[in-house]
Amino acid sequence: MLIKESAKSGYIIYIEKEDFIPAVDLINRYGLPRKPRLEIAQMFPSDSLVSSPLAEKARLYSGIEQRLAQSLHSIEGIVTAHVHISYELNSLENKKEHKYHVSALIKYNDTIKDVNLLINDIKRFLKNSVNGVSYDDISVVTTEMEQINRLKSISNHQGTTSSFIWLFFANIFIILIICFLFFLINKNRKVPALLTMNNNSMTNFIKEKLILKDRSNK
Repeated sequence: MLIKESAKSGYIIYIEKEDFIPAVDLINRYGLPRKPRLEIAQMFPSDSLVSSPLAEKARLYSGIEQRLAQSLHSIEGIVTAHVHISYELNSLENKKEHKYHVSALIKYNDTIKDVNLLINDIKRFLKNSVNGVSYDDISVVTTEMEQINRLKSISNHQGTTSSFIWLFFANIFIILIICFLFFLINKNRKVPALLTMNNNSMTNFIKEKLILKDRSNK
């Protein structure tokens, strides 16, 4: 496999032909290439003509959510992570105390052996990261990523190898049969020729004997 970085399109990955199916499966499971995420900050751009406290708060919480998700990605076994913090628009404008709720969507791979331990670690991390949130107001939804099926690629590769071996030995067998038939044909051609030569030699021998006998009688 060869990976090249492209300034315009990101990355270009070159793989073997027999690895195409598992490679596509791997990309789909990891959700690549990822679409640009719609952030709250995009809905309230900082260069707008009128900047309100609501827009400032929205950008702040959007940044916090992104930082928390990035931090969760550093935990071994987590493939994707999304964090959402609930807040009331009225409380932002009136500066009233608000009870926060935090939710996290986690996808993990098969390196995670104890999911409950992972959930407890995520809740403890979010509780200590968001001020004023209680442990019971944190919800974590987890899904396990399916294992990548490489059997099809392996079977295709093995099938190609076995077909090549079978074809190789079949060609050798055919060549041996052709050589054997050629040998039999040549052998059958030589036998009559040898018989003809032997008959001619015998005839000449008899003629010579008769001539010698006639000469001796004279």
